[in-house]
Amino acid sequence: MPYEFTSIERKGTETIRDSVSGEVRDLPVYGASDYGLWSGKNPVPPAIGERVTINFNGLGPGTVESYFIEDRWLGVKVKLDKQPEWHRKQNPGRDFALVFGRELD
Repeated sequence: MPYEFTSIERKGTETIRDSVSGEVRDLPVYGASDYGLWSGKNPVPPAIGERVTINFNGLGPGTVESYFIEDRWLGVKVKLDKQPEWHRKQNPGRDFALVFGRELD
């Protein structure tokens, strides 16, 4: 599991080009001891304790527990309200999902 932390601060912005669509976007950069790009629709990541909905694989709603950075991207650890059976089988003992901003509604 990537390094996990519970507080972040905005560090600035970084311009990136989407490798598929070619779209150029300025993404906010957040971090703690490290930094990560945030890909969510909202330029501010959800707060710890905030309710979110994961928009893929039927993971659904949950609560943000912490943040992580993987390969320069900021993500959130979400405790799932109702873990799908396939997720429970693939992740025994883990009732959470690690997701990035674009994967949240």
